[in-house]
Amino acid sequence: MDIKEIFAKMNQKLEKMNIQVEQPFYNENDIHKEVEVLKNQSETIVDEWLKFEEKLGFFLKKTKEKKTNSSSVPDFSQEHYEASYKKLLQLDHEGDPNTQLGNSSTTTTNEPQSEWWRKGKALYDLNMYDQSVQFLQKVLEEEPEFEPACFYVAHSYLELNQYDKARYYWQFLADTSDNQRMKLLALHALACLEATLEKYERALVFFRKINLKDVDSLWKPTIVFNYAQALYHTSQLEECLDQLMCYYELEPQDWKGPYLIGKVYHQQGNEEVGFAFWFEALQLQQSKDLLKKMARHFEEKTYYQMAAQCYERCLKEETLSSDEEIWFGLAWNYGLANQKEKSRSAYLKGLSIFPDHLQLQLSYVWMLFFWGDDDEANRRLQRLQVKYVDHPMVEGLHHLSVGEYEHALSVLHEASEQL
Repeated sequence: MDIKEIFAKMNQKLEKMNIQVEQPFYNENDIHKEVEVLKNQSETIVDEWLKFEEKLGFFLKKTKEKKTNSSSVPDFSQEHYEASYKKLLQLDHEGDPNTQLGNSSTTTTNEPQSEWWRKGKALYDLNMYDQSVQFLQKVLEEEPEFEPACFYVAHSYLELNQYDKARYYWQFLADTSDNQRMKLLALHALACLEATLEKYERALVFFRKINLKDVDSLWKPTIVFNYAQALYHTSQLEECLDQLMCYYELEPQDWKGPYLIGKVYHQQGNEEVGFAFWFEALQLQQSKDLLKKMARHFEEKTYYQMAAQCYERCLKEETLSSDEEIWFGLAWNYGLANQKEKSRSAYLKGLSIFPDHLQLQLSYVWMLFFWGDDDEANRRLQRLQVKYVDHPMVEGLHHLSVGEYEHALSVLHEASEQL
């Protein structure tokens, strides 16, 4: 039977009972039995629905596809440098075959060297760096100025976390190569290597040796983006903004540009302009990660309604989200904004999907006390006390329930710092 048909029949029964109780005489026992039947039916439906929602939530979480780098929020982090360096290397592979590293016109090899080069490059392309360096080193022993082998052996050492050796070969190329493409790649590789090691001042030395006016248009956005990151880490925010603005001009459809520009403005204390760029980023791409980051920022500034709206936007394209943070943030911020019914609805929905999510349970109990709904708060708190006997947050809520407010706040504050 369709779920709508079930509810239609239940509603029909309830309407008949309404008519009966309005009559001067009616059998109270019969009505009471029918009420109990309807209540049992309703509770059964709710229980089964909650079980299904839980299973569906776990299923969605299990099958959820991983977001690509293009949709995740970028940040000023050292992990980005190596990825960007590799991107530039990939762009070289996709460029003009006559100017690629493996076709340097400055090299002359005899047959044995060509065989070593062929094997070394093949192993490199298969990501077998331990083996590739053995053949590439043989090429360099015979002809140390063979630049393609020098470059790829440096990258192989980078993959093997042998940073000093990687630095040695890239520095050699940066100092000696007459090939401008090779010199540029080596300087960018050195800058990315130092930034990956969080030596940002040293990274800037190499970035500043690159004349951006001479950089290939295909490579320029990546280099400018990485240069901006190094400037950010050295607190050179004005110059960082200049480079990010340049990146935004080069890649106007990439939302990462306005997002990071906004982040720098926030760092400078100019929130109005920062938010303007963040909303501009959202116009380019609806990013759940960016919305969550904005929501957290709004919450820190006590703009709870705006934070809740960000979480609402996250749910527009994913109504039954399997992201616990979204449901918690939505319920919590609506509660702090005194929108009781919206908060309660979000809590109940979130808890139906994540019934064991402790943060959701704890915050809902706290919110119920905040609303003055002590009976429901105490019922839920008692269940938590059974399941989480020694949890400090549960202890703090207990003190709150019996009116020991100072003790409760002390315990809750201490527990929140430990979490």
